[in-house]
Order: sequence, then C-alpha cells, then structure tokens
Amino acid sequence: MNMKLWKVALILLAIAVVAAGYGTVLVRRGFSARGTPSSIEKFAAATALKLAVPSKYRGLPNPFSASLENLSEDRDSVSERFSLCSVEPFVFTHRTKVNEIEDAFRRWLDAALAVAVKEYGDQL
Repeated sequence: MNMKLWKVALILLAIAVVAAGYGTVLVRRGFSARGTPSSIEKFAAATALKLAVPSKYRGLPNPFSASLENLSEDRDSVSERFSLCSVEPFVFTHRTKVNEIEDAFRRWLDAALAVAVKEYGDQL
C-alpha cells in the first residue's frame, strides 16, 4: 500500500513538473492572437467550449442563420442605436509619462461622456 502511494505521488510530481515547464515556455514565448495555438491550447479551448455549452443543447442547430441579409440588418440596427462618443481616439505611446496619460485620459473621458449624454438627451 505504501509503495502504491509513492508511485501516485511520483506521477503527480512528474505531471506538475511538466505543467510548470510548459507554463514557463508559454509565458516566455508570449501570447498572441496572430500565432498558431499549440495543441494544448487547442485542447484547453475545446474543453472550455464543451463545458460552456450544456450537453442537451450541443447538437441543436443555431436558430439564427448568418446570411448576408441578416448580417446587414444587424449592422444597420447597431448603427442606428449607437453613435460615436468621441471624434478622436485616445492615443498614447510608450514614451508618454504616466501623469500625462492620466490627465489626457480624464479630459478625453469627460469629452466622450459629454457627447454621449448629449446624444442620449437628443434621442429622448
């Protein structure tokens, strides 16, 4: 019995070492949406998707078709309901100092909120 426990502990330790090594390589390599995901990343994503959708609904067809007509209707609907809250985007570079970013963001956010409140008021 004691020998069996050691074998299980040794296997768990080996799994932990492999997982730590993979995690280190993954973090050093970095995450990118442009890169091709590894097989472990694909497996993790597929597993997460399976866990997210209940099994009784997995085989059912999507009730919404992705036709060009439906997509253009959705685009028009979104365009009608939402408008730009700011004329210019909030931009900064790696050379911008933190306090300058904070001040610029506050000014930009105030301007964007003012435009949003005005647009909302006009729709009422």
